[in-house]
Amino acid sequence: MFDLLYNLYIQHKKIYTLENNKPNYLKPSGNQGILVKTQEENSQWKLVSKNIILSATIDLLTHKKIFRNDLKKYGRTSFLHSLLAQLPFIKVERNNDKSVVSLIEYTTEELPEAQFNQVVIFLDEIIAGKYNPQRISSQISEDSKKRLKSRARQGLKILGFLDSSFNMNEERLRKYEQANSKVSLIRDGILKHRYFKLILELLRSSNSFTKEEKLDSLVELGMHIVRNSQGENLMKESVAKYRTRNILSWLEEVNLINSDWNVIDSSSFIHKKDEFQRLRQDTFHSVIIKLRKERAKQLRKLLDSKNHISYDAFNNEVWNLGHAVLNGEKVDIFEALSIRNHTILNQLESELENGSLKYLGNSIWGSGSRVFGSGITSLSVNEKESIIRDAVQLLNDEGMQPIEKAERIASLKGFGENSATGLVMVFHPDEFGIYNVRSKEALNKLGYEHHDLESFHQQLSNLKNDVDADDYIELDWFLYWISLDTGEDHGDHQYWWVNQGQTHRSEKQGGFLWAPKQNKQGRPLKHHVDLLEAKVEDPIFTYSSGEVKTVAIVREPTISQAQPDTISNGMWEKEGYYTSVDYYDLSPPIEKAEVPEKWRIEEEGPFDRNGNVKQGYFFNVTDDFATNLFHRFKERFPEEVHSYFEGKGEIVEMTDSELVSHIDSYIASKGFYYEKEEVENLFLSLKTKPFVILSGISGTGKTKIVQWFAESVGATEKNSQFTLIPVRPDWSDGSDLLGYVDIKGEFQEGPLTRVIREASIHRNKPYFVLLDEMNLARVEYYFSDILSVMESKRLENGELVTSSILPEETIGEHLGIPENLYFIGTVNMDETTHPFSKKVLDRANTIEFNRVNLNNFAFLENDDEIENLEIQNQTLSGEFLHLKDAYEGNQDLVHRATDLLVEVNRILEQIGAHVGYRVRDEVCFYCIYNDQAGLMTFNHAFDYQLLQKILPRLAGSDARVLRVLEDLYTFTSGKRVSDDQLENLVESAKQAAYPKSAHKLLEMIRRFRDDGFTSFWT
Repeated sequence: MFDLLYNLYIQHKKIYTLENNKPNYLKPSGNQGILVKTQEENSQWKLVSKNIILSATIDLLTHKKIFRNDLKKYGRTSFLHSLLAQLPFIKVERNNDKSVVSLIEYTTEELPEAQFNQVVIFLDEIIAGKYNPQRISSQISEDSKKRLKSRARQGLKILGFLDSSFNMNEERLRKYEQANSKVSLIRDGILKHRYFKLILELLRSSNSFTKEEKLDSLVELGMHIVRNSQGENLMKESVAKYRTRNILSWLEEVNLINSDWNVIDSSSFIHKKDEFQRLRQDTFHSVIIKLRKERAKQLRKLLDSKNHISYDAFNNEVWNLGHAVLNGEKVDIFEALSIRNHTILNQLESELENGSLKYLGNSIWGSGSRVFGSGITSLSVNEKESIIRDAVQLLNDEGMQPIEKAERIASLKGFGENSATGLVMVFHPDEFGIYNVRSKEALNKLGYEHHDLESFHQQLSNLKNDVDADDYIELDWFLYWISLDTGEDHGDHQYWWVNQGQTHRSEKQGGFLWAPKQNKQGRPLKHHVDLLEAKVEDPIFTYSSGEVKTVAIVREPTISQAQPDTISNGMWEKEGYYTSVDYYDLSPPIEKAEVPEKWRIEEEGPFDRNGNVKQGYFFNVTDDFATNLFHRFKERFPEEVHSYFEGKGEIVEMTDSELVSHIDSYIASKGFYYEKEEVENLFLSLKTKPFVILSGISGTGKTKIVQWFAESVGATEKNSQFTLIPVRPDWSDGSDLLGYVDIKGEFQEGPLTRVIREASIHRNKPYFVLLDEMNLARVEYYFSDILSVMESKRLENGELVTSSILPEETIGEHLGIPENLYFIGTVNMDETTHPFSKKVLDRANTIEFNRVNLNNFAFLENDDEIENLEIQNQTLSGEFLHLKDAYEGNQDLVHRATDLLVEVNRILEQIGAHVGYRVRDEVCFYCIYNDQAGLMTFNHAFDYQLLQKILPRLAGSDARVLRVLEDLYTFTSGKRVSDDQLENLVESAKQAAYPKSAHKLLEMIRRFRDDGFTSFWT
């Protein structure tokens, strides 16, 4: 039970203290506890241990209520008190002006005694007149049957079919009899019941539990919060088990949970019906729905087969989405809805009611062109008119099913599924819905899977029943708005941008923002109305005179208020929207030119397609833009506003040593065993150069260590920060990765280009590309251009940029490789693969995974779950571009590493395999990053670099190659190979200055002596 409750706690990112309503930011730290930070200046993350949290929870369950002072023995009393208040079975009350957190208590009357099928059978028997629920004692003589029906009767009371005295709810019974989906109606009853809702909320936090663990947790909790029907004693274990099993069975029967007792949240019936009812009750939406229904009625009359509709009339009245005509002017009603124009909507509703509304177009679906058949140039207008008449005949065919009509109209030239199904919905609003991109996307989003028109309609019918829609026209509007919802979670606040111009000083001095409700022409403008969307604590970038001058924080909700005198200039209507804000100066301000042009172009919001600031007042900006801006110019932001950016999914700041320990623990928690030093090496290799090759025999976990490494820092396939690309043997150039121009002259984007574009937008997040089986094709053929672009890194205007991966005329933009993108290739060396050239090996760290320890089971005994963390890219990326950048402060380390490389180069010169400046710089960077993080000794770090940067270059059958290997062994160990037999040197290699390289060199020497040829690869 306590693990379940702990899962509930760690879902919260931010909570407010009960006494003074101050925010606390939360960040889970695995099984150690929760990291907490306040909004106070210089506040640091502090750990509140899991043991303390669970002890406080036990106190609450034991004593039933808790005051803040009751928690003094644990420390962090305000936080703990507020955390307990987040539990879904808690109420917060005031007692002597102090907050008290208390358990909500339930009774066994709220938990079903009967199984689901027994309740449904009894319900059907009542409807059939077989039993009167008030008189079952006199109607049934057999005791066992009487008990069964009594339990079923209690279930019907829970579902609202009977009241507390077992009187029948006639209206609900009638709805049940008439319902197309009786399960849906019962599900609605369940969702109104508070104990069922509690169980669903608890199950949402227990997906990782087994069914037995879920049952045990729910039973144990029930024994703390459920009393018997008289309210005298808490529920006993046997009762708790039996009734909890019934609850889970009921939830499974009505498809609220699956067979594993996981909540089916993708099609959340709670939110779905609530959202539909909210939309239906909204004044603006209800007017649009009325319009669509009325317009459908008019179109049915217009398209009656008795009428002959001309080509022009069809285009004006049917083909286009259309517009209303109010006061002699065209009005886009959908724009009026988006900006909440009351004047237009009220007039629209009035004219709808009295039948005087003039509307041109279908009001339901949009077509790809303004006229029917615009792409069929081979047909005359008369021929197109003939096709329209064929469609009209099909629509009016009373003997044909709607789905057949849709399929046949869609097959006509000029029509498609969108317009065909839209027309059929107009004629059959109670039977058929439109089948287009929006509706398919929305239905999938709601969890109704489909694969063709027939399955789509079956699922659409299920949704109609689930939300009680009147018809498919109303339902289609609901789906349209679902499809517009991007699903972006704005968390506790959104970010905004305001263009103040000359009013900046006055608005700042007055501590407000103000925008008129209408312009001089009496029209509301979206960039003014959006001020209503700003919520308390939302941050706003204020822009004036070419600079972001301050960050304003919303202090109070927006209200209607006349234009303040301090900004009165006669240019605007007097009535407007007024928002109180606190201003915080940026020092110095951020000039527009300092904000990367790419960020501005991608952002849209306050910027046009060229990255210039739009005319307008108030605009929403994305989380990524806001946090990118903050992290690039963090030193300019006052401390008072840091938490508004750091507390938003942020993005943990850790030392390199702490991060490596986290990654190591995370990978271990997944049931894979690697030495911590291997994780340290992978981390340092990626930090040194974002291109790493992992080699080794099949099955040693090369792919998994990359996947778990990426996941540990918040990069997953789900959020697109981790992408696995399997390499194919037939790749002969970069087109399969990057894309190509097809025979139509259109650029078809490759998988890597998509990742690069995504990573370029979200530069504060790390992105990983895993090229699986990288050497199935020749790497030089398909990856050489990318390697060259990697080497083109340079600083421009303070930003790290590269050449474009493809010509700009091909892809229409400059698309370089961003510094937050990391490439890892896995390779096997056998007869099906290709060797690497020095061009590739020079640019990568080559890490071997050949160590296998099959009988090591210790890591399997660790069942601690470690949460992944979202990190900033700067935590992982290297800070040096050239050795000159690293030299200051690291002179001794640079000289030490370089002197050793000089010795190595003297040996390598015998076969012309000596390394250049690139390898020298990267070896130095690796050693410096290691030293900064305090991970390994210098010798260990240099050993890894010898092994990964030098030895992979060596191969051949020439006697000089053997001599180089033997000399390198002497360099690494101080011993000569000729002094002993090879087997006698294996043990001494462990004592060498560079043991990993020494061991590998012995292996390579042995292969040369046995086979007359050697290479790095096993």
